[in-house]
Amino acid sequence: MCVISKEGFILRINDTLCTMLGLSRDEVIGKRCEEIFQGSMCGTRQCPFVYFTQSGGQPFECDVELSGRGGKKIPCILTVTPLMGPDGTLTGIVEDFKDISQRKETQEALRKSEERYRTLVENSYDMIFVVDGEGNFLFTNTACERLLGYSQDELNQTNGFILMHPDDVDPVRQQLRKLMTEGTIQRNVEYRYRTKSGSYIHILTNGAPMFDDQGRVVAALCIGRDITELKRLEEERQKMQKLESLGILAGGIAHDFNNLLAAIISNLSLLETLFLGLGREDAIEMIKSAKAASWQARSLTQQLLTFARDGAPIKRAASISRLLIEAANLALSGSRVKSEFFLPDDLWWAEIDEGQISQVINNVIINARQAMPRGGTVRIWAENMVVGTLDADRGLPLPQGGRFVKISIQDQGPGIPQEYLQKIFDPYFTTKQGGIGLGLAISHSIIKKHNGYMSAESRPGAGATFHIYLPACELPADRKEASLAVRKIKELRSGSPRGRILVMEDRQSVRDMLENMLIDLGYEVELAQEGSEAVSLYEKARESGQGFDAVILDLTVPGGMGGKDAVGKLREIDPEVKAIVTSGYSTDPILANYRRYGFCAAISKPFEIGELGETLGQVLGDNERLKMGDNKW
Repeated sequence: MCVISKEGFILRINDTLCTMLGLSRDEVIGKRCEEIFQGSMCGTRQCPFVYFTQSGGQPFECDVELSGRGGKKIPCILTVTPLMGPDGTLTGIVEDFKDISQRKETQEALRKSEERYRTLVENSYDMIFVVDGEGNFLFTNTACERLLGYSQDELNQTNGFILMHPDDVDPVRQQLRKLMTEGTIQRNVEYRYRTKSGSYIHILTNGAPMFDDQGRVVAALCIGRDITELKRLEEERQKMQKLESLGILAGGIAHDFNNLLAAIISNLSLLETLFLGLGREDAIEMIKSAKAASWQARSLTQQLLTFARDGAPIKRAASISRLLIEAANLALSGSRVKSEFFLPDDLWWAEIDEGQISQVINNVIINARQAMPRGGTVRIWAENMVVGTLDADRGLPLPQGGRFVKISIQDQGPGIPQEYLQKIFDPYFTTKQGGIGLGLAISHSIIKKHNGYMSAESRPGAGATFHIYLPACELPADRKEASLAVRKIKELRSGSPRGRILVMEDRQSVRDMLENMLIDLGYEVELAQEGSEAVSLYEKARESGQGFDAVILDLTVPGGMGGKDAVGKLREIDPEVKAIVTSGYSTDPILANYRRYGFCAAISKPFEIGELGETLGQVLGDNERLKMGDNKW
């Protein structure tokens, strides 16, 4: 405190103010007030003397800063009281400075804290909002606005239950009631909010009570996280688990079915060679028809196997023209849709997995068929192309100068909307009711594994066209007459045996089939039911000097040693063993990468006598092996 005369001289000062100013009493007494305080009011109309003269001497308060020693600013509340003489005239003033530095620091800390938390709340990715006991929004942050599409002003005038999915209202209302009455935190409350666009998002919320000064719960502070994408991923994970289970089942069925088809097709091929030799053309036509149906059944098992596991393709030279015709006839059988083919005679062959590529063609043509429920025409054409020779081909994600067979399949349906065109190859994307969106996704994956490319184009009302690019095969596409095959096989039957073959196969019917085919090809045969028996027979034959020229091993033997383990044991006995792996699981990666596992060749079931003979010829280095080209034996 200090007392100042009406002339502005300091008459008295207490020790506390001296300490605040950093001055002694002698340095202050008798000095003019503006010399000591150097305040912003000095010399202005806000000077207390001017104020009191104009206001009639009423006390007042104001915020000021004292300048202490070293220029330190001390925030104070200044209370000024006038001193009046007996005649009512102003004789001086009393100034009372209250140091509010601590209060200012606290206020500044609170301001910064509030600013910090406001920034945190407003910039939070999660929804932060306050609701009363009825669910009315009292406060919402910008995340609420971003996720729900409503402005904060709109939300703060809305009841949250109005935006909630009807099925979620009652459970959430019970949770809110419990929070308001018991004052307990409610964790992991899940519900759906409707956005302004009409769609629903999934929210996972934790709610905490807010209390007034009397300790009563007046509102709920909620933090909600958008888990819509997590829910979608969880649903996809569950789909994948179901698909994995179905895949295991499908793979088992396909494996068993392929073994049955192996016996059927192989015996039919043996009958065909027999009747060809006898000149029975009538019987040959019936056998060919039965074989064609069996090979179509095999293509169905290939689809099951591709669905079951993501196996690498087992590539062989094949005629694209024949494959397109067979696949289209199968896919359009019994429908109102017809097919038109434009296939040049000089169309290159491609090195492909016929089963997998047949599945791709089937998927595309079935989609075309479904796009034309009232009937129409599917146009299928193919052409030879070298990437980059035409401007239209230069943007393809294929090696420049590469030789490819381009397949195009066009329907007359309503077309694919542009917004869907970039999504049709995505897993689980479908616009069909009851569809699972895997057909085109699997097809795209198959073509990619063949080092090819698959694309689609469409215009509304003008149908859709799918383009498939497959690497062309360097092998010539020549064909040989079936009679030549019969003559060669008959020549092989005469004279000394061509070699000794050990067959390991768990199924009796397939063992018998293989034995008959190998005998027909001119080989001596010995049979084993599982891997350990085959290893024992191989070792004994080698010790006796009557070793086997080649071994055919079934890959999968339930309850016994399969081909993968057996070839390892055989290589310990004979590092030069010539082993061929065979399996009904034609997409098994071992068949595609057989050399990595110690095999010399691979052949997938079912197969015909010509394919078996050619494979053995390759393994044994026999120049007499037969190549049937477009025909299966």
